[in-house]
Amino acid sequence: MNLKNELMLISALQYANNETLDKSLELLRNHVAANDFDTEQLLHLTADGQWAWYNDQTHGAKLDTYLAEAQRLGIREIMYLNIHCFSLEVAAIHPDWAQIDRSGNAPLAYEITNYVCLNSSWKEHFWGELRKLCRHAIDGIFLDGPIMRQDCCYCMACQADYRRRYGRDLFDANRAEIMEYHVAVIADFLKETRKVMLEVNPKLFIYINNSALRADVTGSRTRALLESVDLLGAEGGFVWVNRGSRLWPVSPMAKMIETQAEGRPTVIFIAGDYKPWSYYMHTAPETGMYYAQSVANGSSVWYGIHGPAEQMDTPGGREAVRWNRFLHKNRALYADTRQQARIALLWSQDSANYYASSVEKTDFTSAEKIENVEKLPHGNHSDAFLGAFEILTRAHLQFVVLDEEAVEKGALDTMDTVILPTYACMRESVSEKLHAFAQSGGTVVATYDSGMYDAQGKLRNASLIADLAGIQSLNGFETYTLSGSGYRRKTEEAALTNGLSWKYTPSASLVLEAVPTEEAKVYAESCAAMPSRYSELPEQWFPTVWEHPYGKGKCVYFAETLCEDYFKEANPDHRELLEAAVRLNTRSLLETNAAGSVEMVLRKAQDGFVLHLINETGEMERPIRRLLPQEHLKIELFLEKPLSQAALHTPDADTGRLRFEPTGTGAVLYLEKLSSYAAIALR
Repeated sequence: MNLKNELMLISALQYANNETLDKSLELLRNHVAANDFDTEQLLHLTADGQWAWYNDQTHGAKLDTYLAEAQRLGIREIMYLNIHCFSLEVAAIHPDWAQIDRSGNAPLAYEITNYVCLNSSWKEHFWGELRKLCRHAIDGIFLDGPIMRQDCCYCMACQADYRRRYGRDLFDANRAEIMEYHVAVIADFLKETRKVMLEVNPKLFIYINNSALRADVTGSRTRALLESVDLLGAEGGFVWVNRGSRLWPVSPMAKMIETQAEGRPTVIFIAGDYKPWSYYMHTAPETGMYYAQSVANGSSVWYGIHGPAEQMDTPGGREAVRWNRFLHKNRALYADTRQQARIALLWSQDSANYYASSVEKTDFTSAEKIENVEKLPHGNHSDAFLGAFEILTRAHLQFVVLDEEAVEKGALDTMDTVILPTYACMRESVSEKLHAFAQSGGTVVATYDSGMYDAQGKLRNASLIADLAGIQSLNGFETYTLSGSGYRRKTEEAALTNGLSWKYTPSASLVLEAVPTEEAKVYAESCAAMPSRYSELPEQWFPTVWEHPYGKGKCVYFAETLCEDYFKEANPDHRELLEAAVRLNTRSLLETNAAGSVEMVLRKAQDGFVLHLINETGEMERPIRRLLPQEHLKIELFLEKPLSQAALHTPDADTGRLRFEPTGTGAVLYLEKLSSYAAIALR
């Protein structure tokens, strides 16, 4: 089914206490419809607590009654189906359905359920129930999962399937081979599931809990599943917030899945509860930020709570309702828009899988470091990506997030600058696109060991972009294991280094001792590691930052883990260097006096543009309990043609007046006060 690229407000009550049909109908009327949701992902009708597994014999008749009332209220209904775990009671009857580790044990999900093995006879049971469900008047299917644990599954069915596919014993497979096997198993399962669904009702749509911006530790690779879903959804808003949480948990995910969706609608899953506490809600500012980051970056909103509906009568719950009402009235602002940008930040799924990266805590994953690089000092691709993301966002630079497939399909053609944040594992096809991009006038900003590994994590003799970056040879690595034992010093005043706070600035923690070519212009160098932070500066220094011409374009190369060190340490001169490199040859779309904690996203609409302003300025604590309003904002837009009008849309009654002055290349906007969020429609 082809869904329109329109804003959806999806309610997900992920909890029920053996609700009667009357109680579920009351929730439909008084929570879903009354709170301005237009769609429901239905769990509570079939749930016991937070758990729901559909059985047509038990649930079919009351589902029909429920669907009739939803249709009367104009609520679209998507059926929730749990396909990642099942109860221990069922496990006692069907022990062969569980994922098994190498020792023959069945690990527990959430400490109280078993993980589903997709190769077991469970799938035949599931498809049978799915056929029955699809005969009811539902609009779509949501699959919670599928996942395969990295340490599983070694059941007899999986052993037989692996031998059939690869002609080898599953117990002989290494981590990478297990991961790729799981990707294949899940892709096959989802393809067959979609086929079963559409055979019964070709008008239904389907989506799942997609994985994005992490290694494929669950086997659910978004690109491998793309043709089997009608929209992409991801848990960008399932936030385990603490003192050190990022200001932007949702925006990176929303940008990534918009690229991967290739025109399909996208949705961000927001948990109203303050993870991991199911019966405790986020603060109002945190809730509003997750909503704002979703819609500003092109995604619809799925808002779920994992406790009783009474939890909505809290500051966080009331904020969600306030946002629903604002979005319901202004949904035309969010329909069929796309990011306006001349900068591309690259995400490497290969580097996340086969080099080194981080996996954040979610309901499906544990917080962990993925490290596949042996012997050599290595960076962290996902940390580097998030560091670069924050730098660009704080600088109000407009950018898209691209993965390997997007680059291969020509997404760099409209960009001025592309950023490679420790983009270690590089496909030859991506290298070819980067070379062509620079040859035709683009700027490549590369860091550390970008291009030094192939797509499967095997070390190359030289970086695939050595000629582009101007790397003549490598003499080794410098690691600053002692805090304060490494410095970078600028060797020349130039646009790239003028903004640095002094001639000496902290070096990143890892540096390649790379020798630049004669054509390269060196702007900074790093020292050999000092024996103590109180030692004299050493005499030995080597080039760290340089600019290398290539065709009509260039590469700015940082031979250090600049971006991941910024992510960890937030050194202002690390930020200054990357921002300066990006600005060198990027045509600006907007300039502003706003604080870096005001996120700005410019999107192209059918009849103009929409500029989203998100105030994420708290009182220097997380979770944010109070936003500090921002005053006297000035924003100059450079869109190559004059704008004629601007209209302000905001959920906040105290947002100040907007003044609009057209210019020959766009407009200048003056906003007296920004409370939490504003969208400015430009024509």
